[in-house]
Amino acid sequence: MADESNGVEAGQVAINAEEPDEPKLMKALSLVKTKSSVAPSPEEEAKTLEELAQELKEKKEKGKMIKDENEENIKITSQVYKDYIGGYFGGCSMIVISNISMILFTCFALSADYVIGDWTSQKDQLKQVWLYSALSLTFACCSALSISMRVGSIYYFSLRADKKLHE
Repeated sequence: MADESNGVEAGQVAINAEEPDEPKLMKALSLVKTKSSVAPSPEEEAKTLEELAQELKEKKEKGKMIKDENEENIKITSQVYKDYIGGYFGGCSMIVISNISMILFTCFALSADYVIGDWTSQKDQLKQVWLYSALSLTFACCSALSISMRVGSIYYFSLRADKKLHE
């Protein structure tokens, strides 16, 4: 049984041959038509459509770092890493936040170890049990928070890079 509305038989899938950006181009073209008092000729309309397509292509290419994935001669240098980290991952802010959180983790872990070591070297360990327990727990919680800060920042910058890469 044939579908009368679009000429497609039952069980067949209609293939849309139009490009996905064509509605945007047609909308822009209609704006150009409404601004001028004289209707453009078919040659002018085709030229305008080509110009708009070229502008759209240039806008899409502007933010891309990879031009052609099928290049055979690809050279990975330190500049490539710098471009990707700076362009996608946020550059120095990612590195600074990640390193600060690791430094904080190391300081808190060393402090917790020092407190426990000092506590075990005391002759009367039960005398200040609450002080040493509280300090040890505080340093452990702070080191857990600093690791969480590092993991959270890495996730944030990775999602940010993913969003920019796939725009």
